[in-house]
Amino acid sequence: MNDGDGQDPAMGAALAGYLTFAVVLLGGWELTAQLALVDRDLLPPLSEVCAILWRFLHDPRFISDLGLTAGEVAIAFLIAAPLAISTGFLLGERLHLAETFNPVVHFVLAVPQSIFLRSELAFSKRSYSASRMPIS
Repeated sequence: MNDGDGQDPAMGAALAGYLTFAVVLLGGWELTAQLALVDRDLLPPLSEVCAILWRFLHDPRFISDLGLTAGEVAIAFLIAAPLAISTGFLLGERLHLAETFNPVVHFVLAVPQSIFLRSELAFSKRSYSASRMPIS
């Protein structure tokens, strides 16, 4: 129900809930790290993470690498999405093909996607360790 001023009270309450959740979560993160309840290597303080992020966002090399990565992701999506959609339609329309390739599809979907990360890094032409900015 609207109270006439153009604002929905339920929307304001939801926004207040979201902001409260964010403040409690971020404050809990900082407090937990500062009290050393968790090892700093596992959970660095939020203030330290923000300081490093600020340095990264002002490093032209990092911004360049970020743009390159975004372009690579966009190109990969533009190649993979039409292939995946057309393959899905093809397997959905042709029962014989679906029965033939279903075991392969089920096998690929059963493998955790994170297992492919190491192989991607191994076959990459770029040296990831050489382009990393020192943190300290």
